Amino acid sequence: MFLDPNQNIFSTSQTYDFALDYLKEIYRPFVRKLSQNCRNTEQIGRRTAVVTSIPPAKHMKISGPNVVSQPYLDDKDLQRLLKKDIGSYLGSGNSIKDITILSRYRKINSGISTMNQICGYDINEVSDISFVKEKSINYYTVQSFKGLESKVIFSIDMNGFDTPYDRMVNYVAMSRAKIMLYMYYPIEKKDEYTEAVLRGQDLLV
Repeated sequence: MFLDPNQNIFSTSQTYDFALDYLKEIYRPFVRKLSQNCRNTEQIGRRTAVVTSIPPAKHMKISGPNVVSQPYLDDKDLQRLLKKDIGSYLGSGNSIKDITILSRYRKINSGISTMNQICGYDINEVSDISFVKEKSINYYTVQSFKGLESKVIFSIDMNGFDTPYDRMVNYVAMSRAKIMLYMYYPIEKKDEYTEAVLRGQDLLV
């Protein structure tokens, strides 16, 4: 059993603590803390820690591209940026099956609700992993993608960086990326994003 309090987006911290204490008392399991990040590149791991103020694990020395972080003016601007960045990624000879779009919202409520395709590929909203399509751009809510991973994550609708829930949802979304991470947030949240980054810098010292 793997437990991570930083991904506890479905219940309260009190519920998490109660469950952990119950398991320890009743079953007396062997407990080991995992301290090495074997999923993310150093760039993704460091940016995740800075943005969410969640201390990083010891990162493996795997280097990758810098994280792309972009504010957008409105839904139309978000869609423009997403088309440009996905087009650039595919234009470099990369595979569509490596891409996953994550949002905290169902697609109908997201900033790309009016889009059915990007760069000629259908957007496939996945509610069950058995319905993943390799020749489409698969779209998940952050909540449904918890525990999974993708080579490239396009994290959209990042509408907050301040509250504990914002930080946990962002942590789950960002830490799903293995190689490349793109982040998009409303321009009105730019100051909140900047403050989060400044606050989190001390974690990397």
